[in-house]
Amino acid sequence: MERDFLRPLPDIPPELATWASVKLHGNSHVQFEKSFYSAPFTLVHKSLWLRATE
Repeated sequence: MERDFLRPLPDIPPELATWASVKLHGNSHVQFEKSFYSAPFTLVHKSLWLRATE
């Protein structure tokens, strides 16, 4: 019954990602899972969305 509604899988697989809300510290770094990542200094003290993939 459901077979008529199924569609083929897309040619490009979806990219799995994790999103997190982070704040850019005064040293222009954000912390995510015990690691630090840099970002532009113009965004210091702002809340950002971090997207992490493999």
